[in-house]
Amino acid sequence: MPGFAMLSKWRNLLRNSHEKVGKIALMCGFSAAESLIRSYRNRFGVTPSRDRLL
Repeated sequence: MPGFAMLSKWRNLLRNSHEKVGKIALMCGFSAAESLIRSYRNRFGVTPSRDRLL
């Protein structure tokens, strides 16, 4: 599972850009968006797409 610092970086990019979730995952060095989405949901309690809307 990615560390909190990596997920926080990813969360910042998600909230401050209009890039797609999968592209941001690749920009942060993840090979598959699905595993990052699962880790994100476990850490923050919402999916990345839902978090972007909040």
